[in-house]
Amino acid sequence: DVVRSTLRTGRETASLDTLGGRRLVLVGAAPVVERDRVLGVAVVGYVVNRALLDRVTGSGNLSAVFRESDPVPVATNGCGWCPPRTPVVDEATLQSLWEGFLSGAGTIRRTLEVSGVETFAALTPLRRSDDEAVGILLVAQPAEAVVATQRLINRLLFAATVLLFGFAFVLADMVARRITGPVVSLTQAAGRVATGDLRTKAPVGGEDEVGDLAEAFNRMTESLALSDVQLRQAAEEEARLRG
Repeated sequence: DVVRSTLRTGRETASLDTLGGRRLVLVGAAPVVERDRVLGVAVVGYVVNRALLDRVTGSGNLSAVFRESDPVPVATNGCGWCPPRTPVVDEATLQSLWEGFLSGAGTIRRTLEVSGVETFAALTPLRRSDDEAVGILLVAQPAEAVVATQRLINRLLFAATVLLFGFAFVLADMVARRITGPVVSLTQAAGRVATGDLRTKAPVGGEDEVGDLAEAFNRMTESLALSDVQLRQAAEEEARLRG
């Protein structure tokens, strides 16, 4: 089919196709052209096997390729517990998935038992260049590994949340001190004035309402101190005149 497509269109063609009784192959074809005339077709192919799966899906994943709905995979990778040349997925389950792919379904993500091991899996149809499904690609991770990863993520999120709350608490404390500090200082200054220390000054900080109140307080204590001096001088003068 790939060669015929290349001869018909005069362009490079690539497709996945069946070969023999159980194999799947990835085939590419390119026209051999001389003076605008197609002399032949160069063909290269890769048998879908463990080495190809390792290149396509990467290490660390469980991957398998099935020809149509045959539960015995044509190739597996990363499935050390899967017995060779035996079904690894329940036949009825794979048949149901295959019928969905024939109806045009795309990638399916679900929990799936692979050779007795619970996994989180993604299954996608393998199609020829004419869009006809010829197989299924399975990529999965054991459920225990996914759960362990989820636990690690949860611990990281918890630690990040604790740090965030700690930072928010420190920031709130700093803001509270900045707001309440001048008020406390002003209250203490007022207490000293009440005991007769009219030279007390309230620290003035900032240009907000508290700063304005501190300035007004300082002006008041200055006025009281001046009045006290004047009253003392008047009392002394009156005593002198009486004497």
